[in-house]
Amino acid sequence: MLVVAVGLCLLMGLGVWQARTRLAAMDIIASASAEDIAPGYVTVCARDVHLSQATINALVEHAQSRDLDVLDVVPGALPWANLMAVVELVDPAAFRDQPLGRSSSAGYAVCVSEGVASRAAPELAAAQGAPPAEFIRAAGQLRHFAPRRAAMVIAPLMDAPKRDASTRRRMLAALIPGGMERAVIYLRALFILVLLALVVIQPWPGVLPLIAYHLQPLLACAGRRKGGADERGATPAQGSRRSLADEARTVLFRTLAELRDAAALLAALPFDPEALARRRAAYSELLRGDPQRLVEPRRDTCPLCGSAHLGCRLRAHDYLQHKPGAFRLDSCAGCGHIFQNPRLSLEGLDLYYRDVYDGLGEPLMESAFSSTPRLYLARAELVARHGTPERWLDVGTGHAHFALVAREVLPSTRFDGLDLGDGVERAARRGWLDEAHIGLLPERAVDLAGRYDVVSMHHYLEHTVEPAAEIEAASLMLGPGGLLEIEVPNPECRWGRILGSWWIPWFQPQHLHLLNTTNLSRLLKENGFEPLEWHTGKANTPSNWLLSSVYQLRWLAGGPLDAPWRPPTTRMARLRHAAVWSVGSLWMAACVVLDAIFEPLGRRSARWSNAFRVVARRVNDPVE
Repeated sequence: MLVVAVGLCLLMGLGVWQARTRLAAMDIIASASAEDIAPGYVTVCARDVHLSQATINALVEHAQSRDLDVLDVVPGALPWANLMAVVELVDPAAFRDQPLGRSSSAGYAVCVSEGVASRAAPELAAAQGAPPAEFIRAAGQLRHFAPRRAAMVIAPLMDAPKRDASTRRRMLAALIPGGMERAVIYLRALFILVLLALVVIQPWPGVLPLIAYHLQPLLACAGRRKGGADERGATPAQGSRRSLADEARTVLFRTLAELRDAAALLAALPFDPEALARRRAAYSELLRGDPQRLVEPRRDTCPLCGSAHLGCRLRAHDYLQHKPGAFRLDSCAGCGHIFQNPRLSLEGLDLYYRDVYDGLGEPLMESAFSSTPRLYLARAELVARHGTPERWLDVGTGHAHFALVAREVLPSTRFDGLDLGDGVERAARRGWLDEAHIGLLPERAVDLAGRYDVVSMHHYLEHTVEPAAEIEAASLMLGPGGLLEIEVPNPECRWGRILGSWWIPWFQPQHLHLLNTTNLSRLLKENGFEPLEWHTGKANTPSNWLLSSVYQLRWLAGGPLDAPWRPPTTRMARLRHAAVWSVGSLWMAACVVLDAIFEPLGRRSARWSNAFRVVARRVNDPVE
C-alpha cells in the first residue's frame, strides 16, 4: 500500500511540475497607465468579462514590445484550482511556438493586431460578447491567423467572473475535441474516489496522496500572479482580488469541491437544445427513405483490372460517428485492389461526410491534423530533394496544415490548395494558403492547367470515386518535368489483418479505394509519370493501437452522446458511456505503450508501415 501511495504522490508531483512549467511559459503583463489606448490593436471579451483601460493598455504595450499579433488573456484573479485547470488543458508554450498547436483560449479575453483583425473579422465578430464556450471556439481560431506570433499571458489585475456548472461544462466541451470532455470528468471523479477509498482501506499511508492532491493548486500556482496597481490604485491583494482565506478554503475542501463540480458538470447540458433539434431534424430528412439510395449497385468486376474474381476483405461500420449502415470492402484476386463494394452514392457521400471534417467533427479532426507536423515536413523534404518548385497545388488540402508546415522547408514556394467546402477559403484568410480553389480536381484541371510545378495528394486518393481520373487530371495540370506527390494508406500493412475492421486506415465508409504500391505505380505510368522515390516506413504513423482503441471504446460506449443522427440519449446510455470510458482509459494508456514498442517496426518494414508515399515526375503524355 505504501508503494501505491508513494506512486500517487509522485503522479501529483508530476502534475505540479507540468503546471508550473506551463505557467512559466506565460508572461505576466506589467501594469500600465489609464491613458487612451495606443492604436494598432483590438481587444474583445467574453460576455461576462470587463477589462479596465489600464489592463487594455498593458496588453497593447506587451504585444508591441514583443512583436505579437495575438494575446489570449488569463485573469490574475482566477482561483488557483481554476488556473491549474487551464494549464492542464492548454499548453501555453505550444500556443506560442508550435504553428499547428490546437486552437484554444482560456475563455476570457483576447487582444489582436489590426492586421489580424482585418483578416479574422468573422471570428472576432463571433467572439465579441459571446458566452464563454462560444468565445473559446471563436477566439481559439485567432492564433491560426498568427501561428508564430501568438502567446497566452496573465493579467494580474483582471477580474475573473464566477461561472456556473452549465457554463463550465460547455467551456470544457469547447476545449476538448471529439466529445471527450465527459471522459475527463469521469476520470477526475474516479481518481478522487480512488484516493478516498485508499484512505478508508488504510488511513496510513493512504492519507499522503490525499494531502498531496489538496496541496497541488497551492504548489503549482503560488507566486504566478504578482503585479502592480491599476488606475484606481488597487493591488492584486485588494478590492476584487480573491483573498488568501478564499484560496485556503479552496485547498482545504478541494476533494468535496471537485466531486460536487463533477456531479454538476455531468448533469449540465453540453449543447444548445435548439441547435440540436435543428440538426436532428436535418438528419431525419437525410435518413428518411430507402437506405439503398445511399449506395450504388454492387460491382461484379474490379474497377482497376476488370477481374471478376472478387472476395470480401472485411465488413465494417461507421466506428467514428456511428451513423447507420454496414459497409463491405472487396479484394480483387487479379491485382490485389481493395475497394468499397457497393460504393456510396453521391447522396450517401453527403450523409457520411457531413460533420466529419467540418461542423461537429471539426474540433476532433483539427486536433488530429495538428498532431503530425513531422509527417508534413517529411512530405515537403521528399519533393525538395528533386527540385525547388515555384508553385505547389495541394489537392484535398482541408484546412492546409501541410502547406503551413511545408513553408519551413520551401519558404519561397507559393502554396495553393484545392478542396470542397469553406475550409480551404478559411485557410487562405489565415495566410496558410496563397490561393484557394474550390471544387473537384477533374473538373478544375483544365482551368488550372500549366500553373503548377508540383501537385500533391496526401491521403486524398482513397476518398475519390475514380483514382485513375484524379491522376489523369494531375497530368493535365503539370507540364513535362512537373512533380506529383501521393501519400495513401498501405492496404498490405499487417496491422490491417491483426486489428481487423478496427484498423483506422480502413476508415469506413469514407475510404472508397485502397491502392497498393503495384497498382499505384501502374496508374502513374499509364498517365505519363515516372516514379522517382518511394517512402514506406518513413510515411508510417505510429498510432495503430491507440486509434483502434478509440474506435473500440466508441463502439462499446454506444457511440457519441447526443449525436443528432441517433435517437435521444437515455440515462442508461449515459451510464454505459461513463463506465466504458472510465475503465477504457486504461486500455488507451496500454495502447500508447504498444504503439511506442512497435513504432521502430513500422519505420523499418514496408509490411508493417500503415502508409506509403511516392514522388513521380511527368515525362510523357497519358497513355490513350
